[in-house]
Amino acid sequence: MSKFWISAGAIVAIGLIAIIGTVTAQEVFFTDLETECRFDRDESVDVTVSDDNELQFNGYFPVQSTSADVRYDYDRSGDRIVLNVYADNDQEPESFRDTCYASGVYEASSIEYEGRYTVVVQHNGEEVDRRVINFR
Repeated sequence: MSKFWISAGAIVAIGLIAIIGTVTAQEVFFTDLETECRFDRDESVDVTVSDDNELQFNGYFPVQSTSADVRYDYDRSGDRIVLNVYADNDQEPESFRDTCYASGVYEASSIEYEGRYTVVVQHNGEEVDRRVINFR
């Protein structure tokens, strides 16, 4: 009977560690991550630092369809931060409505950082912005 409780306790402990690790591992939070039909938008990216030492990301990039799923990968390792925003399931539509040009749109902010980082932003895996940022 004690082996059962030890095993059950170990499983619960591993589950709690996984949940806590998942919660603390998230370093970027998106307020906008979608596709839009826009006529007047070119590809752009804007990276700024808030007064609270948080990275602010804002950008647009061309996609083939407004039905594409916009996703992201965010990685911080060592002194390097990489945000890759990309379109998944991005097939050209069979028919077009008006002259709509589809755009992937995103807006996000990070947790607070300290120190010096090289920050890289990619759209569909291609680098569109690189800068070195010294956080206070």
